Amino acid sequence: MVLKVLAVAAAAAMWPGVTWGGGAEATSPEQEGAFVRSAELEAEVGRDGSSALVRVVYTLDVPAVTPLRIQLLGFGEARTSVVWLGDARQGTWLELDPGEGSMRTAAYTLNLAAPDSAFRLEVRYRLRRALKTEGPSAEAVLPVLVVALPPAPDAGEVFQARVALPEGWRLLDAFPSGLRAGTPGADGVRYASVSLPVVPSVVRVRARTDGAWRPGLPFVLDVGAVLALVIFAGVGFRYLSARQGARFSGR
Repeated sequence: MVLKVLAVAAAAAMWPGVTWGGGAEATSPEQEGAFVRSAELEAEVGRDGSSALVRVVYTLDVPAVTPLRIQLLGFGEARTSVVWLGDARQGTWLELDPGEGSMRTAAYTLNLAAPDSAFRLEVRYRLRRALKTEGPSAEAVLPVLVVALPPAPDAGEVFQARVALPEGWRLLDAFPSGLRAGTPGADGVRYASVSLPVVPSVVRVRARTDGAWRPGLPFVLDVGAVLALVIFAGVGFRYLSARQGARFSGR
């Protein structure tokens, strides 16, 4: 409780013209006219043992007074109860309250002096035991801190994620399924990125640390779908050919 009070005070000092308040007023997950304009996630895995560093930057369209709730759903051992509210130079630790199951939440009320401008909320956190390795196989599970507001109707692809993979790693499959790895940069780091119209509760990547390629689940499903189409097409062709042959033989 002391940590939360200190966090509210520090947050008020960080954003001039913004008043943070807790209590029952801030427990509502929805607010009319409040939307998520964008959510940008950056994560780094494989650099610090099994931990992963995550940074999420939200741009919000909110009225002058807005109940705001953030939530983080733990997946397996990948979870945290404390996040850093602010940028790399200035901020404060914020403790998340236990919720249902592995959910952690925090709720406050924003009182904005300039409600017509977009509000930027930056959160950083470390997920311990987010990365599991077995030989050259690695899997990273990254719970996403979510602001409980709907996406703006005209925002398009609200969520953008970029996950830094160490040099030599090869991405096998991921969730969301649109997550794709680009070419390595000058520093040898390969980034896997995706854009989505909604904010997911988790980002998961499976990779080979030795750079070798192995078929993942999406590849297996794609191959299975192609084989099924080929089989159905072959059966259909044989059926039509048999009927055509019977028609000619009956004349």
